[in-house]
Amino acid sequence: MRSANLCLPLLLLSACVPLLAEDALDDNGENAWSAVGLSGRVAWTTIEDGDSDVVFLDPADCHRGVVYARAGEDRAPALSPGGGAVALVTDEFGQPDILLVHLGHAADNRCPVRLTETPEPESELDWSTDGERIYYSVAEDPDHETISLFMDPDSLETGYLTQVDSLYYTHAVTGETEPQSLEPGNYHHPRHIDGFGTVCVHRDWSGGAHAELALVHDALLTSALETPGTEVTDPPRRYPDDTLLVPVRRGMDLWFVHYDPRRGEVLAETPAPPGLHRPIPDPTDAGSGWYLCQTGVAGDPDSELVFVHGLFDGELELLPLTDNDYYDGETSWSVIRGD
Repeated sequence: MRSANLCLPLLLLSACVPLLAEDALDDNGENAWSAVGLSGRVAWTTIEDGDSDVVFLDPADCHRGVVYARAGEDRAPALSPGGGAVALVTDEFGQPDILLVHLGHAADNRCPVRLTETPEPESELDWSTDGERIYYSVAEDPDHETISLFMDPDSLETGYLTQVDSLYYTHAVTGETEPQSLEPGNYHHPRHIDGFGTVCVHRDWSGGAHAELALVHDALLTSALETPGTEVTDPPRRYPDDTLLVPVRRGMDLWFVHYDPRRGEVLAETPAPPGLHRPIPDPTDAGSGWYLCQTGVAGDPDSELVFVHGLFDGELELLPLTDNDYYDGETSWSVIRGD
């Protein structure tokens, strides 16, 4: 696995961006997102004509653009904590690999940095809270799951990223682990919490397909976390204070749980409203009460993106982000600390 500097021209035509609901204008002709205090930057995957691309939008000023739109599948964006870069998965090179793309209002050509060059598919990207690492999963075969990371604080300036930790994985059939500290099973959706470790969704195949929360410490030791439900159904999402929003199943019902992994405490919970999936808390203000949700599952052409207020108090207010006839999903939402 190695890094490479790959400079490619990108499409920045606003026509490539999915139709934004009513152009975000309210009845007074004002930006409805800005009027309710929504800010930061949103990136997501959109599928039009069978081809998936990654696009972004700044709700505060309606600035929109294309992160990456090449032949093939470009998907699963993860915005850096400061909003200035996007890591994404592309199969442009014949297999799923990770690119790092820098964003900026004035950019008309961006130079993506290819972070991985392996035959194994990478997925489920997430940044460390300090913006110095990108965590992701790699499936070497159906019985393996890998969590790898890259780190170089200067890479956002130089265009290069340096690998610092070798990959580590466990084999669910033989139980052999490299290093021998991870419990058997698959580790998905890593979420880094500074000073605590990396929270993953752990699926232990030796005891069935039950998915629960696990903590991978910096020393690569693994410990179980209290899972606030019978099974974790979707990726956990971070609040600005490093607590987590965890979608879980309780019996046959889906719930959204605000969970503090440090203390193992449920802070709030609510039955999942029908038709709302994968909520992301407002990263700019933990107390704003706004979330970004999908209205459909993966690949559903009816899936749109919608800002939701009042998710945990039952008085829902919905503010659409997209309105089209093709899939929008795999969202990422970040603050903007400057381009």
